Amino acid sequence: MRDAIIIAIANCSTSVFAGFVIFSILGFMSSEINVPVKDVVDSGSGLAFIAYPAAVARMPYPPVWSILFFTMLITLGIDSQFTFVETLATGLFDKFEYLRNRKPTVMICLSIIMFFLGLPMCLGGGVYIFELLNYYAAGLSVLCIAILEVICVSYFYGFKRFMYNIQMDMKIHVPTFLYGYWGATWCFITPVSLALYNFRKLFLALVYIISNQEHGVPISIPKNIQALGWLTTAASVICIPILAAYVVFSRRKGGVR
Repeated sequence: MRDAIIIAIANCSTSVFAGFVIFSILGFMSSEINVPVKDVVDSGSGLAFIAYPAAVARMPYPPVWSILFFTMLITLGIDSQFTFVETLATGLFDKFEYLRNRKPTVMICLSIIMFFLGLPMCLGGGVYIFELLNYYAAGLSVLCIAILEVICVSYFYGFKRFMYNIQMDMKIHVPTFLYGYWGATWCFITPVSLALYNFRKLFLALVYIISNQEHGVPISIPKNIQALGWLTTAASVICIPILAAYVVFSRRKGGVR
């Protein structure tokens, strides 16, 4: 619990610090090219590969700052890959326990598969694939899965039962203040805030579709390809109710509640 709190605080603090850096650079570029800040560059890849390199090129000793900047990007990418590979591997190890004795082989195979899946983003149209997946696969679907996870743990499994597992089974002392804090955030604040945010994104998507506009994608992507993006969003979310229905049906068929 201590590590989780430290990570959350460090993550938010880093975001605040990065905000000062981002807006300093955008303000500098806005002054240089004499345009409003909002028109300098969009978020995402344009910020990382256009705004920052243009800013460091104007600094004293630009090669030094460029090396530091792109080294930082490489380390960020590597540490994200650690998360992706570990998440996939943990799911496989939990489902197929016999794979735990072959962890090095599994990790190497996952890394090779993900390497080949990422190769299309290095081709001529790779930026379109990247923006499509970045916008649709890494946005709304993650929030939907987070809502379902919080609801399942807090309401279906039960918040009190979950806290009992933490306190009694895991032997983690939870002070009264934090007990109330976790209860408020897991049972109310987090699901409500995520649901409102998702509703806003879906509402804007409906407005874009009705008005025949692009759905906020940083680059111009054809409408039929954006439909593929929505299918990508649904692909990961739809697995949850399908698996839940399968488990419930199997238990009822087997006479297990």
